[in-house]
Amino acid sequence: MGEGYRRRTGSGRGPVLPAVDAAGEEPVVGPQVTLVPLTGESIVALALAPDEPLTQEGLTGLVWPEDDRRVLRYRAAALAADPAASRWLLHAALHGSGNLVGRIGCHAAPVDGRVEVGYYVRPDARRRGLATRMLEVFSDWLRSNGVTTIVLAVGPANVASLRIARQAGFVRVGEQWDDEDGVELVLERRFAG
Repeated sequence: MGEGYRRRTGSGRGPVLPAVDAAGEEPVVGPQVTLVPLTGESIVALALAPDEPLTQEGLTGLVWPEDDRRVLRYRAAALAADPAASRWLLHAALHGSGNLVGRIGCHAAPVDGRVEVGYYVRPDARRRGLATRMLEVFSDWLRSNGVTTIVLAVGPANVASLRIARQAGFVRVGEQWDDEDGVELVLERRFAG
């Protein structure tokens, strides 16, 4: 891919994989973490009022972390561009007795089996292996739903995320410029057919 790599958001092309609202999706349960997909309604509600507690089943009463709220704007825009993409966009990561420790999700619905993923772990939950577990569980879910290539874009100074990505089998394929984050390294993980 090299330096000319651009994010593929699916604009102008419909997703090849099934696209349904997350309302019918079951939580994805893995070691140490449960990923609960947010419905389109919850994504919009959070984007409009990020200080308000969630009312979605399985997440009721949880408040989105203050330092991760910019993602809500991006996922609401992705939802507006493709209302059927909600199942892919945002999964709340719960640990233990239902504590919200982070999130993981796609930037848009997959296109041609390819999707870009982003994740976040609350500062007070870091250094416990939760990001690794979230990425493993979500990658397995994506693969079981027809995704063949996962893309991550990581800042070169984010040593922890780069280590997690390498351990999960991601390889660097180039770099890109992000207007908000600057230079990002582009990493991919492809699943064998």
